[in-house]
Amino acid sequence: MGTSQGDASTPDGTRVAIDVTPLLGPPTGIHEATAAMVQALTARPDVTLSGYVLSAQAPSPRVQALARSLGMDANRSRVPARLCLAGWARMDRPALRRVVGDCDIVHGTNYTAPPGTSRLITVQDLSPVTHPQWCSPAVRRVGPALRRSVERGAHLHVTTAAAAREAVEVLGAERSRVHVVPAGLRPVAAGDAAAARRLVGAQRFVLTLGTTEPRKGLVALPRAVAGLPADIKLVVAGPPGSDEVPLRAAVERCGLAGRFVRLTGVDEQLKADLLHGASVLAYPSLLEGFGLPPLEAVAVGTPVAATAVGALSELLEPEVSLAPAGDEGAFAERLEEAITDPRPYEPSVQARIAELSWDRAADRLAEVYRRIIA
Repeated sequence: MGTSQGDASTPDGTRVAIDVTPLLGPPTGIHEATAAMVQALTARPDVTLSGYVLSAQAPSPRVQALARSLGMDANRSRVPARLCLAGWARMDRPALRRVVGDCDIVHGTNYTAPPGTSRLITVQDLSPVTHPQWCSPAVRRVGPALRRSVERGAHLHVTTAAAAREAVEVLGAERSRVHVVPAGLRPVAAGDAAAARRLVGAQRFVLTLGTTEPRKGLVALPRAVAGLPADIKLVVAGPPGSDEVPLRAAVERCGLAGRFVRLTGVDEQLKADLLHGASVLAYPSLLEGFGLPPLEAVAVGTPVAATAVGALSELLEPEVSLAPAGDEGAFAERLEEAITDPRPYEPSVQARIAELSWDRAADRLAEVYRRIIA
């Protein structure tokens, strides 16, 4: 990897090799955040991006098609990600210099980055380290590599002050090497509430958005919805994950089968329709990096029942009452309140949400790049 030691003032600006591997996967939170981050950075005249993919199995035509869609070059690693992570957990190899190319800094968008002098690693949350039992084998493998990266002086990008504290306490990171840059919030498209209600087959429904994985706490949601009036349905929208079977079992156990709607192919327009049509956005997450769906719901005025995780405490409290993570009784109370007594959001909450933009995040990331390589 080529690194510059000055002010990074090359003719084309700071040269950043950025991991675009998440963009090859389903439209999960990390996918959406990486896509928005790359788009905002690409628009900057002081940053020149090149992409790299940590997947030996990704077909080259697919990688090149992705690169063209992003308007940048992209290289694919010929070393499988599994072997890369195993090596990075113990030593500074493979360096993947040809993959990252000649750049000033490497930005790993998903917990890891090839070894090198100047690198910034985005850490969405610390579940691979603190709760590996909630993660897939592939995600668990990033934990040891992330720890060694921190030991070797990598800088971390986190999206909340709470995550910054956790990075220092859990990973032993130096506070000066942890950079808080909140995620942006893309404007929610104009939604058709009536279309969403027709699709769901109910005038009132509880919506949750996201992958069905253990840290989302969705298995407890059917019990909370079962206590609501019988005309209210539960809609789970997002990619299937490792909690898909336990979630469906909970639905059956709570007698909610006739009131349950599962949607997996959710594009931006459908998400907008659902957010506008929902009676409440439910988010019983146990651990979160940022937590975009509740913020999107607040942005369109939809009531929210959520736990105090990720950025939600920092952005919504005290005006919005949040349940402690894992407290099913408190969450059920918040859900019932949101259904029976919905209240408009305070202007102060709306103002904090309105400040979240990917252009602003790109401004701050560009400054972080300059500080690291200088």
